Amino acid sequence: MLKKTRTPFILSALIVLFSCSDHDDTDSLRKQQILKDWNAVDFTVVKELPDGAKAAHVAPGGLIVDTQEVPVIASGGAGGTLEVYQTVPPGYVVTGLGALIASSTNNYTKLVIEYRYLNANGTLGPRFRVWQGGEIPVASLEAWTYCPDNTVAWKIGVGGKYDVYNMDLYYRTIALSGTTVKLTGTPSYMRSGLRQDGINQVIYTPENPNYGLDLDKTVIQGVGLMANNSGTSLMQIDAGKLQ
Repeated sequence: MLKKTRTPFILSALIVLFSCSDHDDTDSLRKQQILKDWNAVDFTVVKELPDGAKAAHVAPGGLIVDTQEVPVIASGGAGGTLEVYQTVPPGYVVTGLGALIASSTNNYTKLVIEYRYLNANGTLGPRFRVWQGGEIPVASLEAWTYCPDNTVAWKIGVGGKYDVYNMDLYYRTIALSGTTVKLTGTPSYMRSGLRQDGINQVIYTPENPNYGLDLDKTVIQGVGLMANNSGTSLMQIDAGKLQ
């Protein structure tokens, strides 16, 4: 009987060992990809400011983004207080997002936002990235997503418990149409995270009729996140409107 019970035990231990090894290898590959994506474009890191990034830059030209931000709450069913939250300076729009959940506390402790100035002709200025939670080696980020040139963030979905499992950043092309700058075409997306399973516990969808947003003129100007024992439970999006 002892021989019969030992074999399943050994096999179970080996399965757990290989499962942990596979998980570690996957995490390593995901983080290598994050580092690659992080360095794929030129950018400038902005020193963290206690009150957010708004004081970091003076708008280089006339503002075509409405400075009246509209907070939109995407909840996973629970209330609470945002653990990380960052906004962009006037005239700028979000073009990248990254985050880290501390596995020991299951709280969001790091947030990175990339933002670019939107010019009156529909072009975008240089990329700036600001850290909340102190600047850290990018290799420690669990998710990093960014928009290709000539596009801006339009929709965001996030999921994770103890780690950021999934982060989807949807983006649309922005251009001058006649005399008006607006978003055009269908959205595309970039996915990051340690699992990349497509499961988003909170998602901001500008198409939600309850928000009353103009889909071709709505951009993102701020992001906040919170996690609890059920996972990522709260996200706030500051939505701005193109003039």
